[in-house]
Amino acid sequence: SSETIYLNIGDESFTLTNAEIIVDLTTGQILVLSGKVTTPSAETATTGQVIDLSGSNTVSSLNRELLTSEPTIAYLLVALSEHQDLPTSLADTTAPELISLSPENGITSTDDKAFISGKTEAGATVLINSSPATVDENGDFGLEVPLQMGENNLEILVTDPAGNTYHTQLTITRQAPVATSSCSRPAIADQIISAINSYRAASGLGQLVPTASLNNAAQGHSCWMQSARTLNHIGSGGSTFNGRCAAAGGACDAENIAWAVGFSAQGIVDLWKASAGHNQNMLGSHTQIGVGYAGGYATAVFY
Repeated sequence: SSETIYLNIGDESFTLTNAEIIVDLTTGQILVLSGKVTTPSAETATTGQVIDLSGSNTVSSLNRELLTSEPTIAYLLVALSEHQDLPTSLADTTAPELISLSPENGITSTDDKAFISGKTEAGATVLINSSPATVDENGDFGLEVPLQMGENNLEILVTDPAGNTYHTQLTITRQAPVATSSCSRPAIADQIISAINSYRAASGLGQLVPTASLNNAAQGHSCWMQSARTLNHIGSGGSTFNGRCAAAGGACDAENIAWAVGFSAQGIVDLWKASAGHNQNMLGSHTQIGVGYAGGYATAVFY
């Protein structure tokens, strides 16, 4: 009832009885996955053993550590791991290697998305925050992911064909954009600060001190409102004024905005005086201020 096959390699004939084998010409070996193989010298190799084809046809147990051809190893270990009747020590239990990963961990970005790319072993799958990345035949992978304001923790899970896994985390902090040369902070921004401080002095209140971080946060939001052509406290990527100030390296607890094309600094402050909420912000118990202006869109943040 057994199935017998004769395999000729060169001038030698091997007898296979209900056998599954891999002939590895790179290492010069026959690996027996199951069944029995009889060599020309009448030696018998069974499951988990190796026949050396160097001429002696000696039979020995498979020693995975002696395999040196990487493509061959990858193929053989997958094949071996699929045969439950082999000794478990022969199966691939090594976690896949993450050869490269980009961008670097801990970077900051003003973009609302990031492209995560890298390289792992061929045949592996990659999940980034549970979403599958595209992986080519060489193990190169990539996936574009959305970024929320603040810290984004991306969970990366690599699984090789044998089911082994490797896990790591990549952190990207998204910041609000700050003023650039294409939307620089104009002189009217400082004039607005002076007008607000004059108003506070007339009301018996202390002066507000402008800081670079709050000026940057305010200018970044004015630039965004100009580019988006909208007047809104919710800014780029859904950012809030608290988040924009924090991303710029400061803190704030109130914000005034206005669209006042052609208005002077005093004219903008007068608009805010006429609004109860904006007026309260200017006369509040704050100590710091930042102001930005772009294309008629004014922003003031207070702390």
